[in-house]
Amino acid sequence: GCLHHLGVTVERVVVHTLDEQGVYLAHVRLRAADRTIIVDTRPSDGLVLAALRGASIYVTGQVLERGGQDLHEALAGLDDPPTTEAA
Repeated sequence: GCLHHLGVTVERVVVHTLDEQGVYLAHVRLRAADRTIIVDTRPSDGLVLAALRGASIYVTGQVLERGGQDLHEALAGLDDPPTTEAA
């Protein structure tokens, strides 16, 4: 792709923020010769780019903590088997 032809490698993608509105923010860390370039990206685009280029994906503790709380609340009732009524 374009990055390869420009001599740029994708080092990692970091999902760093989950804001109050529930929006995830990320950046991609690129390497060009001896320079590191950090570019903001949509997490979905960053994850695809990392997967295609074999780069690492990181998620900060803040995101895991906040996202985990939301996930825990969403899954809270799933531990109980569903009740069925005989017809």
